Amino acid sequence: MPMPLVLIGVSDAEHSRSLQLKRYLGAHSTQLLEVGWQRNATIGIGLLNRQSSFLRALPSAVASVFRFNLKLLLARNSQTVVVAHPCQLNLAMVYPLAFLLRKHVVVDFYTSLYDTLVLDRALIRDHSGSSWVLKRIDWLTLRLANSVIFDSYSNQERFMRNSEQASKKSTVVYPSPPGSFQIPLQRPLGEKRDVIFVGKFSPLQGLGHILTAASLPELSDITFTIVGSGQNSKIASEYSKNRNIKFIDWIDYEGLPAEILNHSVALGVFGESVKAGSVFPNKVIESLRLGVPCITREGEVSEKFSDIGCEFVTAGDPSQLARKIMDLISNPERLSQLKSQATVFSAGIGSDAEQCRRFSKVLPTLSKG
Repeated sequence: MPMPLVLIGVSDAEHSRSLQLKRYLGAHSTQLLEVGWQRNATIGIGLLNRQSSFLRALPSAVASVFRFNLKLLLARNSQTVVVAHPCQLNLAMVYPLAFLLRKHVVVDFYTSLYDTLVLDRALIRDHSGSSWVLKRIDWLTLRLANSVIFDSYSNQERFMRNSEQASKKSTVVYPSPPGSFQIPLQRPLGEKRDVIFVGKFSPLQGLGHILTAASLPELSDITFTIVGSGQNSKIASEYSKNRNIKFIDWIDYEGLPAEILNHSVALGVFGESVKAGSVFPNKVIESLRLGVPCITREGEVSEKFSDIGCEFVTAGDPSQLARKIMDLISNPERLSQLKSQATVFSAGIGSDAEQCRRFSKVLPTLSKG
């Protein structure tokens, strides 16, 4: 029988991971009790490296401690509490009461603080006191959780390697976009271009490698669309005058499928960090669901899957990326083959239904069956 479930701490209700969690919780429960951060709470990675951001968010954080714990007290019939990203902060706010009430705490370990702030964005120096604290926060979050959801097998293997975590129940739930990301009966109207990249301009993405490749003389006739903004926006501005590169700051999530579908090839991530090699990027699964072939770096995707509609290149190698793009754009037969692979993958092990089934493994009542 479906059980009431509590979802704590969603910071961005429109984020694809938030929408994914809500879909799966709704599929396994007739009653979903949700309490998240207020819209103006400004909760994010910036809190940990900017004092001004922390001070602005403090009143909302204090209010949220009360709201989150009140929801736990009122959810008497719920055995399970799912803690959303940012799980480290959210768990600290509710764990004492959840422990006293004997709730089964499921943590969505979507982002490691150490990986993000130290290894990827380099906002905190490695081997410093701050980086050690971030490692301990990650470790403590995993230690306190009853069950853990990871976004990739690489991260599951890396973080559950510790003997203290080995006996915990964990599962891998890959990113999965909503139903609007599916192959349409006909291509949408709009400008047809060759290559698209969508994402935050963080080091994990390897934007510099993409733009270097796009600027090579041999790709001067291939058109690129770059959608996004972020930490490395300064790099993007250096290429703003390139005729074959079109920059778009923002596209509503509802309009993103149509934009991707108007391109022949999508790009994944090309950063050289451990984190970059340990993820199944949202943008990759989104393009595959739409039947658009994708090029991304070697790592989690290439190690765990084959023939899913992707081509792979070495991280941090613009020349190799350029050759791969040129080969695909000039080979309609290969593009068609990759599209067929993407269709099969999206209907099988890469489907939303399969990710929902994996999610059920960390729900105590269902996992016993």
